[in-house]
Amino acid sequence: MAAGLEPRLQDALGHPVRRGILRSLTPDEKVETAGWLAREVGGESLSRVTYHLRVLVGLRAVIADEVAAVGQGGGIAYSSGLLGEPEALEVLEATFDADRRAM
Repeated sequence: MAAGLEPRLQDALGHPVRRGILRSLTPDEKVETAGWLAREVGGESLSRVTYHLRVLVGLRAVIADEVAAVGQGGGIAYSSGLLGEPEALEVLEATFDADRRAM
């Protein structure tokens, strides 16, 4: 299914942690912090989620915005870059059950 996507999206969707991050961000143009995503994505470590966020930002699948209002001292808020990519969203939906079973 992902084979028909452009290479950057294949890379973005090629790892279950990245798919979990994208699923967490995609609904309703959600904006979240790395700490929230670490808890949301199966209890992954913050460093692992931060690594995958950097990969996703580089692939333009996630948008990173520095904001002063996050937490106590500012930080980075992340949002999905896939809202206009229906094929990528289909891959996220199709892999949901398998990714949940693997956790």
